Amino acid sequence: MIRRMIIITIIIFLTFSCEWEKVDNNADDTITFNGITETTANGELISQDKSDWKLQDNWNDKENSLFIDKKENFCIVDNDNYSIISYPNPCNGIFKLYISKPDECRLGFRIVDRNFNVLFSKDSIFSNEMGINLNEFGISNDTVRMYYKFFGSDCELKGHGDIKIE
Repeated sequence: MIRRMIIITIIIFLTFSCEWEKVDNNADDTITFNGITETTANGELISQDKSDWKLQDNWNDKENSLFIDKKENFCIVDNDNYSIISYPNPCNGIFKLYISKPDECRLGFRIVDRNFNVLFSKDSIFSNEMGINLNEFGISNDTVRMYYKFFGSDCELKGHGDIKIE
């Protein structure tokens, strides 16, 4: 009887352990969105998500793997010279990026869906404004995330911003 109870206990423990591991793996495969920074069609700020469009994110390995080009250090600069924002947000799948940076600085970015599929990417943006059309991906009533890096000569600034497509 005691032997049977021990075996049943072990089976129950293993069953729940496997289930917990399965849930944890599932969580790593999707991105959780907590909100967006809302902007008008002219780029005016309506409301701000406190984690969006900042310059010193701490990324996990999966996020870091989006970029081949990596610098060892965060740039220690006047962050007022660097900014990026999407507008309008929310959008209909077509939006613009406004980018403020020194002329010699390069910007790279990746736009991913909730399942971390890369929808759009660029590695060498030197301009201050850019239009993007994500309508070919058939996304509606969902949010995508843009990961970006400003590259200095031996350092980088990195962040993310969420873009809602209606």
